[in-house]
Amino acid sequence: MFIAADTAIDPNIVTPGAVGFIATFVVAVATVFLVWDMVRRIRRQRYQAEIEAKLDAEQSARVVKK
Repeated sequence: MFIAADTAIDPNIVTPGAVGFIATFVVAVATVFLVWDMVRRIRRQRYQAEIEAKLDAEQSARVVKK
């Protein structure tokens, strides 16, 4: 079904309004939280990998000294 070109569209009907704003805001807040959590988890994994590498290096140095 098509709207005739001369029919005026009421902007109050086609705008998202408060519900659209709230939904967009919730999605934005959720996205920020998820990105923040992902960065935190990646950073934690990187630090754990660095610690494991140091421990492996120390252990291999002890084996070489014996």
